[in-house]
Amino acid sequence: MNFTHEIITLEDNIPVKLFDFIADNPNRKIPKHWHKSLEFLYCMSGSLLVSINSNIYEMQKGDLILINSNIIHSTFSPEKSHIFVMQIPLDLMVTFTKNSYNHNMLLQLNTVRYGETDSWLDQLKRMLNKLLNYRSNPQLTSTIHSLGLIYDSLALLIDECAISADPKTIDLNFKKLMPLNNILKYLQMNISRKITLNEVASQFSYSNAYFSKYFKTYIGMNWTEYLDILRLNEAKKEMLNSKKTFTEIAYSNGFGSYRNFYNVFKKAYGMSPRRFVETEIHE
Repeated sequence: MNFTHEIITLEDNIPVKLFDFIADNPNRKIPKHWHKSLEFLYCMSGSLLVSINSNIYEMQKGDLILINSNIIHSTFSPEKSHIFVMQIPLDLMVTFTKNSYNHNMLLQLNTVRYGETDSWLDQLKRMLNKLLNYRSNPQLTSTIHSLGLIYDSLALLIDECAISADPKTIDLNFKKLMPLNNILKYLQMNISRKITLNEVASQFSYSNAYFSKYFKTYIGMNWTEYLDILRLNEAKKEMLNSKKTFTEIAYSNGFGSYRNFYNVFKKAYGMSPRRFVETEIHE
């Protein structure tokens, strides 16, 4: 996954991206990112912390949240959970709403914040459960049934969740993301080596103080914390999918030493790197 401006790829014959994830280990973190696609989250069990523009919402079983196009967000799993995700391409939403979506209209659905209990939500959840079942147990006609459920779900969301929006505000938000996108790409490209505050600030013609404040304002954490999350995610992939030693993984992901890697990993996940690998293998 690209943790900056994410590019969403689609399956053949399916106009949206569908997937579900089961977080078996607490402390599953996806750092802040954004993408053009609208993202729809359905908590099927457990809980999920969702940060949207620095506001944090704790989803419980049955909760639904919509995240509009180009909105900064992140997720964190505090416990074992099962989450269903639908990512809807911006072009598709624009077509379905006759050029209204992301111009003068957005969608609003957040059962954590607003506590919606309307009957249409139960209808939507039934459709999502059926959709997940077709994805999990493919049959000859699964694609046809899935397409019908996807279009019915989108129609219901547009009918029930559409709200008016200011085109100038939407355009301003997009423009603010552009320099930030370049910064996050730079961090992603250089996670394997030591990076200093002065280097990153100078790269984008900012003073150290301005860059630190700018980054924390939009990302909700300082740049070194964000960099640690990027490095940890890459390190976890190598721990599970390569034959490298922990020391080699520490150096290849810019931690500088195994001791530093160990301390950052233990603080983030509550266990040592070795214990993490053992847990994953046994599960």
